Amino acid sequence: MLVDKELIHISDLRLLEISKDAEQRDKFIVIKSVPMERRLLESLIDLVPIYIASMLITMNPGRGGFLLIYFLYYFLSEGIFGTSLGKKILRHQIVNSRFKGINLGNAFLRTLGRFIPLEPFSCLGDYSWGLHDKISRTFVITESEYHRINYLL
Repeated sequence: MLVDKELIHISDLRLLEISKDAEQRDKFIVIKSVPMERRLLESLIDLVPIYIASMLITMNPGRGGFLLIYFLYYFLSEGIFGTSLGKKILRHQIVNSRFKGINLGNAFLRTLGRFIPLEPFSCLGDYSWGLHDKISRTFVITESEYHRINYLL
């Protein structure tokens, strides 16, 4: 059971200072995000049901219908289940800043953030912490990391 340690995401700037001090390092457990390549793969998997639903519902995978389905897909799947199909297949979990499951408010902000131009490029980098993650203060971690955190808490 975690009593006197604080969970900290690897993107937290305090790590620069913490890593220099051995006494400080013992006070934290570092949580890592899913790598960029896996985030890209989960996005590609998620596009399949979005495209199919767009074709079936609107009979035209045009821009308007696709964007509505895209919004509803992410908002509802992440808001209700805390994950999307792509994340579930790859065993990823979305967590809030306290490393607990997200709610509809987090999912709404995440989904809105995805509509910012060039937002997908914000996931590039060492921590794969996209703009939609930052806006909603959420992280994507592996299910095993999620279970490890809950065990420690």
